[in-house]
Amino acid sequence: MTQSPPSDTAPLVTVLLVTYNSVDDLESCLPALQRQKVPGGYEVVVVDNASADDSARVAEKWASDVAPDIPVTVVRNADNVGYAAANNQAADLARGRVLALLNPDAVMAEDCLQALVDHLAHNVGVGVAAAVLTNADGSIQEFARRDLSLGAVTWDLTELGRRIDRRFRDSRGHRHRRYSDEMADALDRPLAVDCPAAACIAVWRELTGRRLFDERLPLFFNDAGLFARIRERGYRCEITPAARARHGYGTSHRRIDVSRKRAEFVAAMRRYAEQRRSIRWCTAMYAVLLLDAVFCLSLGLVGRKASLVRQARGTLGGLGLPGGAQPWLTRQPGARARLRLIRNRFARALRTGVRNAGRRHRRRTLIRHLRWQGWLHRARVDVSIARDAVIDGRVRVELHDGRPAQLIIDSRAIVHDGVLLRMWGGTLHIHETAQVRHDAVLTVKGMLDIGAHSIISRGVQLHADGLMRIGFGAALAERVTVVDTTHAFDDIPTNIFDKPVEQADVTIEDFAFVGSTAVVSPGVTIGRSAVVAALSAVSRDVPPYTLVAGAPARVLRSVDGLLDRNTLAGAPAATE
Repeated sequence: MTQSPPSDTAPLVTVLLVTYNSVDDLESCLPALQRQKVPGGYEVVVVDNASADDSARVAEKWASDVAPDIPVTVVRNADNVGYAAANNQAADLARGRVLALLNPDAVMAEDCLQALVDHLAHNVGVGVAAAVLTNADGSIQEFARRDLSLGAVTWDLTELGRRIDRRFRDSRGHRHRRYSDEMADALDRPLAVDCPAAACIAVWRELTGRRLFDERLPLFFNDAGLFARIRERGYRCEITPAARARHGYGTSHRRIDVSRKRAEFVAAMRRYAEQRRSIRWCTAMYAVLLLDAVFCLSLGLVGRKASLVRQARGTLGGLGLPGGAQPWLTRQPGARARLRLIRNRFARALRTGVRNAGRRHRRRTLIRHLRWQGWLHRARVDVSIARDAVIDGRVRVELHDGRPAQLIIDSRAIVHDGVLLRMWGGTLHIHETAQVRHDAVLTVKGMLDIGAHSIISRGVQLHADGLMRIGFGAALAERVTVVDTTHAFDDIPTNIFDKPVEQADVTIEDFAFVGSTAVVSPGVTIGRSAVVAALSAVSRDVPPYTLVAGAPARVLRSVDGLLDRNTLAGAPAATE
């Protein structure tokens, strides 16, 4: 491993570059990378996958030329471990909070890297920023795709489907999967996509998990797995028009034998589908691919087209059938291992079916209970619970006589055992991926809106007699009490829930943190990324990016840390 002297402080960005017989591409890629400027600095980690040419030597010479301006680390692998494993090697050496993935055949335009970082920083909820990839003539490539579906496999990933799609469907399947209509004109605004090509992207390191890529997908579909994990956390993958790069589109792949490349693609697609789709879905995909292999083999033998025969052999090899080509990097399991995999998948499918049946039963039980309580209290109840929401069977609900109420629980929300929902009029929204934990009490007369990614911990009580908003990525620690109403009553004793109240809002902005047993008074706004210490009593607004503590709470210091709040405003919350 060759390494130039690192700087004393960690850079903001780490550029990951994996090479394999890429000496010609590096002559254009590295100088363009060297011209990039990023406030906070960047470093480069190059991993060479046992290239037969001078790729590693060119990278090492470049590292010695640019040092100490740009810290560069060059790693030589003795064997080709695959694109996924090599990127994981580079990520393990990275020090930056933003990981920028760059292919050797991608040449960054001026300020491309800065534009990617800016897009991440200034757009809350964006986890991946992708550059627009262009051809040598400046035209935009079709580099983005939708997540894997049976329609995509049928119409865009098989020879028979592509021919039918072009002749009878006006290439509708291809255009849909590749976002062709959305990118038909020059992109002038960000575009959210499922899977941009990972040739020139930037991603928050906090969102990648313990491993950047799944090494069981050594060449293909590893980026799709990364993007799927990020989308499951509620973040978006967006193409930013401000960042552009000229792309050769798989120049290293062209050196691979066509049959083995097709076998590698099909094997990776099967493995990716097995991780994220049902057995029935995978069986249907297997049948479509097998039909395509028979079609290509028949047409290739009759018409004496060697390209179709090679494609058929690649598909058969990827399906693990006799007569097929061996995948380039993926190892096919033997007969005994295949039977074990099938048994495990059926067992997992059975467990999932039982769990989903119980989830559907608890959802229907809560809906019936709400409607029954609404009839008893002569109150109109509007309830909407997503099918994949997790609802414990012991969730309790209280309604008030004659007051209409609305309950909306969005996709992937979790409502735990012991939760009491007091819907005495008004609206309660529990948004996507929020968690309402054990012993929480939610009292609503106005509207309570719990934003995406928020976690309401054990023992929390939230009283919303007005409008309560908890911003994107906020976290409330255990036993926090948030009060956002001013109560006025004439006689004692009294039940404050039956008396008119003066409404006042409490606003907790993005990435704010409220510590254990803290109390927030009515009408207070806790600013973006502010931290309220434990045991604090907050009676006035908390400025953004500050730490407050005490009773009453006072500003102690800024909590910017190592981050520039103007540059990294959109960074994921550290609590996620």
